[in-house]
Amino acid sequence: MVTLRDASVFTADERSGWLRLRTLIGLRWMALAGQAIAAIGCLTLGIAIPMAPFLLILGCGALFNLIARMTAPSSRRLTQREAVALLLFDLIQFGALLHFTGGLANPFALMLLGPVTIGAAALSLGATVALCGAAIVMITLLSITYIPLDLPGGVQIPHHDSLTLGAWVALSAGVVLIASYARRISGEIFRMSQALTATQVALDRERRMSAIGG
Repeated sequence: MVTLRDASVFTADERSGWLRLRTLIGLRWMALAGQAIAAIGCLTLGIAIPMAPFLLILGCGALFNLIARMTAPSSRRLTQREAVALLLFDLIQFGALLHFTGGLANPFALMLLGPVTIGAAALSLGATVALCGAAIVMITLLSITYIPLDLPGGVQIPHHDSLTLGAWVALSAGVVLIASYARRISGEIFRMSQALTATQVALDRERRMSAIGG
């Protein structure tokens, strides 16, 4: 039975509670697995990457996941601050990996959009703006300081300021646009949920009134 008390679950202030710890842990394991596969692919193609810092950063992500899994129930709903902190950790980890693997010249720089998209879909506007700002700062740092990748034969990927600027513009614009789209879509879903809950509450009230009057 749906009551007015249940309808309060769908207030805007409660949207941050949509994210469970289990969800972010699972997504991070997928990201870590993808990063490991990408490293293996680079080595197979003869592209030199600094393995020591790469494995250290990857290990930090795995250790963070294990600690989070052991210290809190995986079904626990995250507060907004906790969700933002976890997504900022993901941004920093991705950024650190990209620093050692070519910066914005690395096509996997698109992974920086992931935490922003999740935050835009599930968190408040303020949290979304903070994540977008952090992502753009990370993209800017990666356009300035990074370690170039060495291609087979010891040839480095050539550095062109115009390409770096283009990548910075594309990724920064992508952060803003994708966050806007994700937030708009989640907002539509949120409003539909509110309307459905209100309808269920009204029908339940009519049913009770009919039972009393009948």
